[in-house]
Amino acid sequence: MQRPRLRSALRTSRWLMAALVLGIANLSSTVTALGPDPEDPNAKLLATMGPKEQLGAWFVPDLPPEADRMQAAHIALLPDGMVLIFNGSSARVHIDSQGQWGDVVDAKEPAVVDNSAVFDPMAPHVEGQLNHGFTKISSPHTPIQSSDKLGPNDPFCSGHLHTPEGDVLIVSGTREIYGALNFLGTPITNLYQWQSRTWKDESWIRSKELRDGHWYPTLAPLPTGEIMVVSGLSKSKNPAGNSSILEFFNAASETWTSVDVRNIANSPFVRTYQRTKDVWDHYPRIHSLPDGRFLITGDGTGDGGHPDSPYSYLMTVSPAQQAGQPPNVSFEIGPNRGDVRRHYSSSVMDPNGSGDILLFGGLYADESQTASPAINFKNPEEALSRKMQRYVAPSSGSPIGDWQAHEDVLGDRVEDGVQNHNVIILPTKQLLVINGGRYFYYQPRTRPLLLSPSPTEASGYAGTTLNPGTQTRLYHSTALLLPDGRIFTAGGQGAFAGREEKNGKAEIHLEARMDKAGTIIPKERGLHGMVAENYQVELFYPPYLFADGARPQITQAPESIHYGAQHTMQVTSPSANGASVVLIKLGSVTHGIDMGQRLAELEFQQNDGTVTFTSPTNRHLYTPGYYMLFYVSATGKPSVAEMVKLQ
Repeated sequence: MQRPRLRSALRTSRWLMAALVLGIANLSSTVTALGPDPEDPNAKLLATMGPKEQLGAWFVPDLPPEADRMQAAHIALLPDGMVLIFNGSSARVHIDSQGQWGDVVDAKEPAVVDNSAVFDPMAPHVEGQLNHGFTKISSPHTPIQSSDKLGPNDPFCSGHLHTPEGDVLIVSGTREIYGALNFLGTPITNLYQWQSRTWKDESWIRSKELRDGHWYPTLAPLPTGEIMVVSGLSKSKNPAGNSSILEFFNAASETWTSVDVRNIANSPFVRTYQRTKDVWDHYPRIHSLPDGRFLITGDGTGDGGHPDSPYSYLMTVSPAQQAGQPPNVSFEIGPNRGDVRRHYSSSVMDPNGSGDILLFGGLYADESQTASPAINFKNPEEALSRKMQRYVAPSSGSPIGDWQAHEDVLGDRVEDGVQNHNVIILPTKQLLVINGGRYFYYQPRTRPLLLSPSPTEASGYAGTTLNPGTQTRLYHSTALLLPDGRIFTAGGQGAFAGREEKNGKAEIHLEARMDKAGTIIPKERGLHGMVAENYQVELFYPPYLFADGARPQITQAPESIHYGAQHTMQVTSPSANGASVVLIKLGSVTHGIDMGQRLAELEFQQNDGTVTFTSPTNRHLYTPGYYMLFYVSATGKPSVAEMVKLQ
């Protein structure tokens, strides 16, 4: 694949503008980035429950024109700082010419899946003028020949991850929804090429097809730069359920290989729990470990593995013996968790640990039990978790690692249990728990929770509840860290939207739901817990943007860095006392899981404004690709990040 060269001058100018508009230099507050300057005392930011210096603040951008509005079920940060948004069909309901609500829309029609955009958080925001930061783009709906009988190219509920070049690989999605609640995955894959996009265009290419379907898969990066696809619903009703086929994408050669693990010793497809095959869940939580193995926690988004199973697994993926062959895959039994699995939990690699994995919250119950407050929990204390579970990475004394459970990290009340939330690693090595709530479509948690490292807490973290946002964000909500330190959050789905065509134009109705029999019926507007699709974006300003002192600025940094090598950058901060330098990989988020983010704290020395830092050495933990490079001052105020390519 021939790629245009990165326009470094354009990138540098964008980040310089970011530095200016976010308070690093004087600039009129009339024209700023999309959202006010946090250091402007007259900034119109929302901080309704406490001072923004302690509890952060919110900005709510303008909505785009009605025809361009969409939810954000899938998002990915691009190396130029833009946010890619795509939704596919969103499982909307077809409304016929008589106004009757039927089954889901026919996603074979390109217009049905044409539901994508690019959001520019640095778009000029002129006070008093409409600017929403959105540019609607076409979607990956390459026509499919009827002879291959693969169904639609619909990326709804797909998996996605950046290649080492920063493109976004999108794997599988909806092949078929039959009987309203039974799903099949498509073997189709798409690649979004960020460098070939102009400001008002885009570049989708359809990549080669998979051996199987993978609807609701997890994508994991390998140290070779390849991408591994795990789980997701098969393309065929027989066999039904999540695919046992691991598939591997080589971005350099644009080729796929695969391994079927159904009969591999110690795999979840071989091991049983209570006489049931353990298998693996939808969107399984999979994390790289320092020793080169992968942890499979057992958590996911439900309807996959045995819900009561305490099992976890360690998977080793060894390089292929020769080109064109798949990697070698083996499994080991991991430690028992001492607790049941959680659906719609959120997990991250601990930014303050030596490769530990943290899981937060999640649901222990059938999804129908948490559809609405009218259906009571069987056991409210246990149905939604307030815990943080820590997987302690393997060591010489514990070759398979261990599990610890820490109660009430998310709060000490029953109502503090949460599902469908996002956990974001911040440049300060804090964690932000945002979005989600008690039910799928009701009782949102609008106040984020900031978890700060604390040596006095058994969990390692102390929590602070922050200022609330304005939106209900539960199922299909998303959030990620932007290069300027703010948080982009969007999406949220409270029911099934209806799609009706009138006079050649589509009208989207936001008031449908599904009854207990699985029938989709209209619902009078205003009576449901939240709108069927939430189109309103919010930008959250964490408290560190209001910390004391001038915000540091990176004035020069390398475009690419190499494993284990020393590199230099120039910063405006004259002293290294208490400062830190971190890399954070670009986010790729859906269904409460970020398949990309991870933080590396770098060793560095500083002489006045010259910082010499050493790149990571562990390619398994810190895989090749684009990262945000932050310099964080002694007061905890991060610079605007520079994008660097680790290779």
